[in-house]
Amino acid sequence: LVVYGCFSNIYIVRAVAVSFFVLVSTLEYQLIVLSRKSDIEKRVRIIVASCISFATFFQFVRIILLLFGEIPASAFMQPNVLTSMTFLGTIFYLVLWSGGIIIMDNSRILQQVHAANQRLKEMAMQDELTGLFNRHSFNENIRREMDRQDRYRVHLSAIMIDIDHFKKVNDSYGHDTGDRILVEVSGRIQSAIRETDMLFRWGGEEFLVLVLNTGLLGAAALAEKIRKVVCALPIDPAGIVSV
Repeated sequence: LVVYGCFSNIYIVRAVAVSFFVLVSTLEYQLIVLSRKSDIEKRVRIIVASCISFATFFQFVRIILLLFGEIPASAFMQPNVLTSMTFLGTIFYLVLWSGGIIIMDNSRILQQVHAANQRLKEMAMQDELTGLFNRHSFNENIRREMDRQDRYRVHLSAIMIDIDHFKKVNDSYGHDTGDRILVEVSGRIQSAIRETDMLFRWGGEEFLVLVLNTGLLGAAALAEKIRKVVCALPIDPAGIVSV
């Protein structure tokens, strides 16, 4: 239709063909924008979608005027307001089309960079094997919690946990079994503490629990609870693991 229209001697056929092509492309562009919710932030998506809607509406009105309007088709070829609006509308859509693609691509790239930075931050704060906070994360948290302790005069305790005879486990069953035991023990410790407490992998077979708003007696009771939970059930093939 577009090829035929461009080579037609009748202006109204050429104009309708081009407007129809632009109309279809705006609808497709609108579909792309609305379907990429995860790649484009909401504000950018609304702005671009609104502009595309205007361009789509303009081309639709132009086709209606050309086919059914009382205004002669030759009016679109004269230096008047109608011609100016047609020209500006076409330029507007071309700018919107190219600019919108740049905006969407930039928005997508920024979101990907933000997600990558967030992931790097999490990796810097988490132990890769157990998924627990690591020693670097402890250094960050202990400063904040000690400041809070000084400000509000609340208790703050720490429990250091060490798996017994872990080197013997590695030597007897291999490092894969040792890693599995570390993951299992970290899960059992996590199940024994409160949601407000923070569990860190200190290094090797050592863990540390930062116990908030708890004094010495409460921390000692929690430590004993952790000890019992860890050795309550055997871990194959090592059997009972104690801390």
